[in-house]
Amino acid sequence: ENGELEEAEKLHAQELSTRRQVQGDEHTDTQDAMLCLALAMYKQHNFFGAQALEEEVLTLRRRWLGDNHPNTLEAMVTLSETLYARNEWPQARALLEAVVSGRTQLLGTEHPDTLSAQLSLARTAYAQADLLTARALEEQVVLAHRRNLGDEDPKTLTAMNNLAMTLRDLGDAAQARELQEFVVSTRSRLFGEEHPSTQVAMRNLAS
Repeated sequence: ENGELEEAEKLHAQELSTRRQVQGDEHTDTQDAMLCLALAMYKQHNFFGAQALEEEVLTLRRRWLGDNHPNTLEAMVTLSETLYARNEWPQARALLEAVVSGRTQLLGTEHPDTLSAQLSLARTAYAQADLLTARALEEQVVLAHRRNLGDEDPKTLTAMNNLAMTLRDLGDAAQARELQEFVVSTRSRLFGEEHPSTQVAMRNLAS
């Protein structure tokens, strides 16, 4: 697998070099090639290399599209993931707060992209030990997913699992257990007890 990732990185690097020469850095195809190369680097834990490319794309998109364009916001999300992986939580959080704000204005509070960004923001707040903010965000996502997708949708179950872990760390073991028992029961029925997502929920319930 590592050899395949290295080969993929070489191919993406070649494509990016060609597109820079032929189309220039500001062409959308060149920016897409930058992000593909950044992803290949990310998968190999070359977070510094990935971050440099992602920051370049974000700078270009902010210049030409503005801060609230969907493509700019997506570039912010991508960069935030790399920053999170490097434990650069304040920078990741600032980007995700901007994404949540921008997507709320463009798409509304219950659009899947807005809710996805909220979960990422909650995860970053959790990493910073800001558990109250994490809980508030996760509760909003759980309610929205329950309303729009139902209790048994995988996205709803993931949001419940995250909220349960935050509630546990806040000392609300009873509510955390109730949520996690539901996640375990539902995932076991839908996916089987041996499914990785079920196993994760079981471990979280045990904790």
